[in-house]
This record gives sequence, C-alpha cells and structure tokens, in this order.
Amino acid sequence: MSTPDLQFVVLSDLHLNGQPERHAAVKKTLRTAAAQAPGAYLVVNGDLTDTGTPDQFAEYNAVIAASPFAGRTLATLGNHDVRGPRWPEWDNTPLADPRHFHTVAAPFYTDYLAGLASVDRQGLSVAMTVGPAAVILLNTDKGLKDSAEFSPATLQWLAGTLAHAAAQQRPALIFCHQPLRNTHWRSNFGGGVGLQDATLKTILRAYPNTVFISGHIHNGFGVTGVIDRPYGVAVDLPALAVSENGYQGQGSGFLLTLSADRLVWAAWDFTAVQRLPQFDFTVPLPTAAALVQAIPAPAVDWAALQEIWAVRFDQHLFDDPRTDGGTEEPPAPLYTNAQQIALTAVQQHLLAAWQKAGRPAAVPAVPPVLPPDQPASPVTLQGLAQTAQVLWEASVFTTASHLLLQFALARVNVMLSHPTEFSERDRQTARAHLVTALQNLRPKTE
Repeated sequence: MSTPDLQFVVLSDLHLNGQPERHAAVKKTLRTAAAQAPGAYLVVNGDLTDTGTPDQFAEYNAVIAASPFAGRTLATLGNHDVRGPRWPEWDNTPLADPRHFHTVAAPFYTDYLAGLASVDRQGLSVAMTVGPAAVILLNTDKGLKDSAEFSPATLQWLAGTLAHAAAQQRPALIFCHQPLRNTHWRSNFGGGVGLQDATLKTILRAYPNTVFISGHIHNGFGVTGVIDRPYGVAVDLPALAVSENGYQGQGSGFLLTLSADRLVWAAWDFTAVQRLPQFDFTVPLPTAAALVQAIPAPAVDWAALQEIWAVRFDQHLFDDPRTDGGTEEPPAPLYTNAQQIALTAVQQHLLAAWQKAGRPAAVPAVPPVLPPDQPASPVTLQGLAQTAQVLWEASVFTTASHLLLQFALARVNVMLSHPTEFSERDRQTARAHLVTALQNLRPKTE
C-alpha cells in the first residue's frame, strides 16, 4: 500500500523582534500557508527570534499558538536564538559557552520538545518518523555567535539515527539552521556550520539518502537552490524576514510535498499571496549518491556525475572575515544548463538500474569513523586567549604594552571566530605574537 503524500510549510529566519510589521508579516504568512495546505506541518528552521530574549520567545510561542499550525510545528534553533542579546559576548570559539544559552534558549526549547510526541532526543536535537521519512531537527549544543557546535554524543547519535533510517529504506530530512560549507552561495559565512563540518559530511557519506536543509545565510529565491553532493542533497531556504539578494519578498518560503519517491518544493511569497513557480524544484528519491552506493557498478556516465559533484561556488569573500558580510549575488548559477540536464539523465539511469536490481538497500557494512571525544592537546589557543582577555581588561599596565596585547588578541580572536579559515601555521604565528605580548606587559608606575 502506498503512503499518502505529506505536506510541510517550510520557513526560516523569522527574526521576530517585537516590531509590529514583522509580527504581522509572520501572521499573514501562516494564514496564507494554512489556506494552501490545511493539513500541512509547519517547519521553522531557526532564527525564530532576533536576539533570543524571553519576550521574543514568548512572541514566537504566541504567534504559533494563534495560528492554524498550533500542535503541528517543528522548529530548530538558530544562532540568533542561542547567542542572546549581549553582542560583546558573541563568540565562535569551541570554549565559548554563554550563559544565555543555558538560562533562556535551552529552557525555551526543552519546553517546546515536551510537547512533541514519539521523538528520539539527544541534547536539543531530536528525530522522529513522519510518513515515509525520518525527520531530524539538528541543533547546536552551544550558544555560539554564528556557527554550531555538536558534541561527540550528538554526532554519534546522528550517525545511529541515519543508520536506522537507512536500514528501513527511509530518506532522512535533516533540518539544521547553518549550511554545510562549500555548498550554497555564502555558505561559508561565519565558518558555515562550524568545526564539525567535515565530520558531518563523513557521516552523510555513509548514509547519503539524506536531504540537508538549512537557512541562516539570507539568500533570496533565485540565489537559494538545491545542490547535489556525494553525501546527499543540500537545500538552501530563503529568509522570511530579510532576504538579502535575489527575490526579496517579506513572506518567502516553500510548500514541500513529500512522497515516497520525491520531494517537490513549491516556492511562495506567502505574505503577498503569490506563487513563484520559477523558483520551484524537485529532489528525486533516493538521492543520486544513495543510488551509487546501492549499485556498485552503475551503468551511467560516472565522469559526468563526478564533475557535477565537484562544482563549487567561489567562497573566498566569505572565507575572509573582512568581506564575509557581502550580500551580492553570485556571478553565475552553480550549475550550467548542460550540467543540470546531465544530472537529471544520470539520476534517471541510476533509478532504472536500482529498480532492475530489486531496490537493494544501501546500508554500509562499516559505520563512519568519528573523531575522538577529547581534543589531543590540553593547552589550547582558546585558553591562552581567555587569559589574555582577562589581562587586557585590567587597567594596571602601561599604554604601550596594553596596545601590543590588544592587537595580538584581536588577531587571535578573528582566527577563533572563523576557525576553519586559517592554517595551523597561521595559528602558531598568532600564538607566538600573543605570548610575546603577554611577556611584555609592564605595570603602570605611579
């Protein structure tokens, strides 16, 4: 018996902040979406609020409770939700652990999770079966400035959850606020998903019948898109509040229809009550990467598929902290028309071969090898920077030595805030400069 199609209204980046205009736009978006798909689930993929204050979380709860989606809403936390309103404390270092995350954001989300039935939980991340798919809400374990931080326990849980979905031949939909690096235009902003990017991709390569759905980078329709990779498919969502390029409506989102063999993404400006079919796309299931894994010797143009998987946007602007705030559109789409046609042909050939082979499951015999739980070195650059920060804030040193420390610490903080963008040699040089500055601190004389 076939499973009936399910529908999801998929939004991201509401940024509710108490402003009447933003509040009204979100309410109208939800009314319009419910009118188009009365039985749909609502998914809000992070940045529910602008600064994560108790008042803003209360505003979000009130909006959802008064909407047709009350009791049918899935949500993740975004960086604006978890880092709090005190911008001087924002940090992307692994040692950062702002109090706001523990006192405001995590309790809010824990209360939300208490209302969900039949979920498998690890930290603030949860998984559930929704129709033919496994749906995973992947949340950071720390309240960092831009990127996410996942504990070893969360990564092990994610691998086990995907293994279970693969054994049941269910596709997995991972909703995570931050994008994987080197996928979408601007995906490397702020370090992308964070230090566990490579580990996440290692897990996904083992279980690639997965669609990784993110927001965060505020691309608009026409710049957002779907990207095929050897570890599955990546989907970029527009920002409801402020899309910074492409189509810049005030109610951008998708009506997603999930069936056993495809995800159909229908683009809407819900606030304008306007369908935008030029931005629609379909993700066939299983993904091309999963089909390749299931068929050891696929009868397709393997070179063409490898070429498509290797295509990257030039991310140099977003790998540099001095320019990563740019909002311009890419000079050209990621894929050419010829590559799009080739990808469709490869997927069709793979699907035919998979069906002919009796639809074998693609469950790896060996699970992915994940990094050890603890860092190798007990002495870290982050720890040194924290010590330097305390000394820099003291007012007992000469102006000259204080300024030397300030410049050295500023350079280290840039590296720590964008940890994937610098080489080990860069870090060692910055460390040496910071040590020199600390050694040359001189007390003021009366």
